[in-house]
Amino acid sequence: MRTLGQFWAELREGQHLIWLHPFLRRALPIALVVNMALMPLNVLDVVWVRRVLHLGPLAYAGFGAALLVGMIGGSMLASRVFKRLVVTTTIILCLAVSGGSLVLLSRVPLFSVTIGCLFGIGVSFGVLNTGLATLIQQATPKALLGRVAGALMTASGVANPFGAAIAGFATERWPVSLILGVAGLVLAAASALFIGAPRTIEPLEADSASKESLLGQGEAST
Repeated sequence: MRTLGQFWAELREGQHLIWLHPFLRRALPIALVVNMALMPLNVLDVVWVRRVLHLGPLAYAGFGAALLVGMIGGSMLASRVFKRLVVTTTIILCLAVSGGSLVLLSRVPLFSVTIGCLFGIGVSFGVLNTGLATLIQQATPKALLGRVAGALMTASGVANPFGAAIAGFATERWPVSLILGVAGLVLAAASALFIGAPRTIEPLEADSASKESLLGQGEAST
């Protein structure tokens, strides 16, 4: 049974492995920014429905359905998209589409436009999340997968409360449309940060310290 100390040690080791990898080292901080930029949409969707569109619960349910259907469709398309396009090109396109959709949503307060934009955002992140998760799993040795996945999920999860807090404070000063528009611009700008990034995700390899740690755990288990 793992202790809390072992958990933190494995989490730090996963972060170390990510730092050694040229693609993940560049992608992780951008993923943090993307998660923070998406939180205003999650936090302020009810406000958008009630105060901007002046609609009720049925419309709000339609928003969630559009986003969910888009994500399911994107997940189904992920393998085909990543086979046709290199990783960095796919990431740039998905972030650009989702950011542009959020900007359009903020500028055109119509129910039909909002539904279409949410569907586009869902498709983009369905492709992105499913495709990247699959490629990272394929590139990570089984012995290291838990460490790397734990570090990635922890780092991404940290961004969510910060994004929610920023969105909450921003509503006291700016209109919802401006907040969502800025969030969309941040998403679109994040796509440009992948220009020049490695075109593929190379296999992750443990350094000598990580290999010794894994070997020691293997001997302890026997």
